[in-house]
Amino acid sequence: MPPVTTAIEYREVIKQLLEVQSQLFDKSSTYTKLVLGLGYGAFFTVWSGGKQNLRPMELMSSAFLMLVSLLLFIGFEIYQTYFLSRLSMDFARAVNSPDVFGALNVYKNAAAKAQERYFRIWRIVFPATTIPGIMAALILVEAFARSVWRLRIG
Repeated sequence: MPPVTTAIEYREVIKQLLEVQSQLFDKSSTYTKLVLGLGYGAFFTVWSGGKQNLRPMELMSSAFLMLVSLLLFIGFEIYQTYFLSRLSMDFARAVNSPDVFGALNVYKNAAAKAQERYFRIWRIVFPATTIPGIMAALILVEAFARSVWRLRIG
């Protein structure tokens, strides 16, 4: 028979689990944001340094596509911050509730519904952010290749 634990011990376990989950999420989220931030920064650095090799339509379309990608990414990050803050506050309320188990059950159900909405939004935002970003980068790659080809021929 398993040892009997008190509600206080359960609260401590839940608190520790929350801390571990939070640390894991923070690390992965920070890494993703760093990589994406560097990617956007690198694009605009290459874009501004190679403007002279871009035709006017390539110049404007690559900047526009990347701007669309960046704005969607920033918008989703704002939404994600709201979403995670709300889940965190709701979880804290549940853990500090007099009826911890009942409150955690209600929280679990509400969080599952909220996560489903979050995933539906992410399924739309991910390609809507990625596709224009890749298209913008391909415009730069094509212009760079064309410039190298001209140097080689000329």
